[in-house]
This record gives sequence, C-alpha cells and structure tokens, in this order.
Amino acid sequence: MSYSKPAGRAAKRKRHIIISGDEVRAKALVLKKNPLYSIILAFLLCTFLLAAGTGLHYFRQNSRLKNKTAALSRQLMATSARLEDVRREKNKLVTTYEKTIAGLQQDQA
Repeated sequence: MSYSKPAGRAAKRKRHIIISGDEVRAKALVLKKNPLYSIILAFLLCTFLLAAGTGLHYFRQNSRLKNKTAALSRQLMATSARLEDVRREKNKLVTTYEKTIAGLQQDQA
C-alpha cells in the first residue's frame, strides 16, 4: 500500500492535535494553521470561559443571597414576635401602674 502526501498548501495549513489516554485509543483533532482562525478560536474560547465563569459566579452569589434572605426573614419573624410580646407586657404593666396610682389617689382623698 502506498502513502501519498497531500500536495501544496493544504498539507501545510493544518495542525494535528493528538489526544491519548491510558487506553490505547487516540483521538486526532485537525486545526487549520490560519492565524486569523486561531485568533478567533482563542477569542471565542476565552469569551466562553469568561461567560461561564461569570454565570457560575452569579448563580452561586444568587444562591448565597437567597439563603441569607431566608435566614434574615426567619430572624425578623422571631424578633417581631418578641417585640409583640414585649409590647403586650408593657401595656399590661402600664395598666397595672395606672390602676395602682388611681387607687393611691383615692386613698389620699
């Protein structure tokens, strides 16, 4: 069997990236050597990575803020309930105080 080389520019404008693992299988990726193609490909890859990283960051930040909001909401409900208890106790004490003062004023009269 004879092997013939591709002639001309087509053979010179391609890069072969060979990826192999622990197993014997290997994969070959063929990339053109065109510099504009390489620049655009690198730009798109960087843009994708930045977009994915930013999206992941915002997703995690949103999750943290949701959890913090839920915790603060629970804390607010507990504080509001405690405040209502304190107000009831205050009104009860004020009523008792006013009755005591009224009783003392009647005793003096």
